[in-house]
Amino acid sequence: MYQDLSDKNFLQLIFTSEARLEFEYVEEAKTRRSVVIPFLCDVLAKESNYRFEDKRFWGVIHAVHILGILEDLRAFEALLSASKFSHKYDIDWIWDVLPECYLRLGNGAIPKLMNHIEGFKYDSDLVSGEIFGLWNLWEAYPKERKGIVDFMLRVIKDPETHPVTRVSLIADFAQLGRRDLKPLFEGFCERGEKGLDILTMEDLDYFFDSVHCPPTSRYDLEGFYRAGEVDAWQEGSKDENRPGQERVEAFILKNVGRIPKNDPCPCGSGKKFGRCHLPWAERKRARLGEEEFLN
Repeated sequence: MYQDLSDKNFLQLIFTSEARLEFEYVEEAKTRRSVVIPFLCDVLAKESNYRFEDKRFWGVIHAVHILGILEDLRAFEALLSASKFSHKYDIDWIWDVLPECYLRLGNGAIPKLMNHIEGFKYDSDLVSGEIFGLWNLWEAYPKERKGIVDFMLRVIKDPETHPVTRVSLIADFAQLGRRDLKPLFEGFCERGEKGLDILTMEDLDYFFDSVHCPPTSRYDLEGFYRAGEVDAWQEGSKDENRPGQERVEAFILKNVGRIPKNDPCPCGSGKKFGRCHLPWAERKRARLGEEEFLN
C-alpha cells in the first residue's frame, strides 16, 4: 500500500493518519531513509507542530518514534527539540520515548548528551530525559561506564546544577548501590544543600538497601504501532481526570523521594514511576516549593 505513494504523500501521512499508522508504514520508512530522516527532523524543530489542538500534533508523536526506530545519530538535535517542546506543552508521550531514542542512536550520542546536560544542568526540565538516556547508554556500553559515571558525579558536585537534578542523580547512584559515595551524599545533606530536603537520609538509606536495579528507562518503540496500543494510551490519558486523581497526585508529591523510579507509578497507569509521574512531580515541587506539599 505505502510503496505506491510518492515521497510527499507518504511523509504527510504522519499528520493526516493520526493514530492509524501501522508498522508497515515504519518498515517503508526504513527504505526511504534519505528523505524520511531530514523531514522528520524538520517536523520536530517546529514549535507549532506541538500544539495539541492542531491536527499536526500527531506528526511529532510519530516523528519521535520513527526517528528512534531508524537509529540515526543525525536525529540527535531534533530529539533535543522534542525534549524542550514536550516539556513546554506537557506531552508525556514524548517524555516516555526519548531515553530509548537516545539509546538507539548508539554510543556516539554519549558526548552529545553530556554536552547538553552540562549546558542546561541549571534547568531540570531540560535534562531529565537526557539523564535517563545517558543511563540507558551506561547500561548498554560497559566500556563507557567510567566516563559516564565520572561525568554524572561532576554534575552532582557542580553548584550550578539544579537541586532537583542533583537529588535525582544522588538517588540514581544510591539505586546502583554505590555505598562508597554515601559520605559525599551525606555531606550535601549535612550542609543543608538547597533541595536536599526532598531526599532525606532515610530516603537515601531506602534506595541503598531496597532498590537494586539500574536507573534506566526503556521503551518498546515498535510496540507503539501494534494494533490497539494507541487506543490504550488515549484511554489512560482520559483516566487522568478520574475521581480521586487529586488525592493520588498529593500522595506522589509528598512521597516522590521514596518511590523508586522503576516501581509502578502510584497513579495506576501501569508504567514505571520514572516514566510516568516523576518528571511532573519534580517540576511541580521545584516550582512551588517543598513546604507547600508537607503542610
